[in-house]
Amino acid sequence: MAISQINSNSLASGVPASSNMPTGSVLQVVNSTVSTLVGSTTSTYADTGLTASITPKFSTSKILVIFGGNTFASASTANAKLAIYRGGSQLTQTVAVYNGGSNIGASTSMVYLDSPATTSSTTYTIYASTNTGTIYLSQDNASLYGITLLEIAA
Repeated sequence: MAISQINSNSLASGVPASSNMPTGSVLQVVNSTVSTLVGSTTSTYADTGLTASITPKFSTSKILVIFGGNTFASASTANAKLAIYRGGSQLTQTVAVYNGGSNIGASTSMVYLDSPATTSSTTYTIYASTNTGTIYLSQDNASLYGITLLEIAA
């Protein structure tokens, strides 16, 4: 049997380098998920421990931040607030209002298109706060929630 050798240059024939990708192309994806109980009882934003870091290939890239998961509250009048932070800067927030009995849950999501203007490692973190009681992410330790980062060519 003959042994064949493939030139590595021919493997990527027709595929543009990441520096030549058209605007809007996804250059890389980072995902972080958690299924353990995270609670917050503070009225100011507190770090939930859910983070993801990405090192953009280009300073012009955009980072699409996507968060999704279940949020639960121990009090029927709780306003659960979640926010996306880059480093120490708040980028966006969402508010889930609970009515009825305690431990009412809601599916919560946030999407934010960021322009960090860097090629250094950049960390995004989900923060939480509540006006009363305790809010939880993944109350039953089985609900998966997570953060996904997509680097988008600009």
